[in-house]
Amino acid sequence: MKKENIKIKDAGSISSEDGLDYGMQQQESVPGPEEVDSIVQEDAANLKKSPSNNEGIKNAELTDFERLQKVNEANSLEILKDVPLKVIVELGRTTLKISEMIELGIGSIVELDKLYGDPVDIFVNNKLIGKGEVVVIDEDFAVRITEIVTKTQEGK
Repeated sequence: MKKENIKIKDAGSISSEDGLDYGMQQQESVPGPEEVDSIVQEDAANLKKSPSNNEGIKNAELTDFERLQKVNEANSLEILKDVPLKVIVELGRTTLKISEMIELGIGSIVELDKLYGDPVDIFVNNKLIGKGEVVVIDEDFAVRITEIVTKTQEGK
C-alpha cells in the first residue's frame, strides 16, 4: 500500500505530493435572476442569428380533425360490419323451483309471464334493443320489429 505525504498549502486547501487537491476550494458564485435572464436572452438571440440551427425545422401542418373524424368513423363502421352479434328473442320468463324443474319432461307446459299477442323482447349481445311481434314465414318463426328501445326506456 502506497503512503502519501499530504501537505497543507494554505488555509482551506490541502494537497498531496502528486498535486491532487483535497478539501475546500472556493466555489463559483451562483448567478442571480438578472444574470440568468441576460444569459437566456443572449442564447435566444444567438439561435435566431444562426441559420444552421434551423436546418431541418419545418412549419407545423394543421390537420382538419372534423374531416379526419368523419373518415375514421366511416372506416370504423366498415370494419365492424362483419362482426357477429348474438340476437335473442325472448317470448317470456318464469321462475321454477328445483322440484318443478325435475318434473319437467316431453310434453310439459311451462307458463310464461307474457300473454299471447304481447310484444316479445329483442336483445343484441344481452342488451335490450327493441320489441316485436312473432310472425311465421314459410313455416319458420320470425320477429317483426315494432319498437326500438331508447336509453331512457331500457330500465323499464
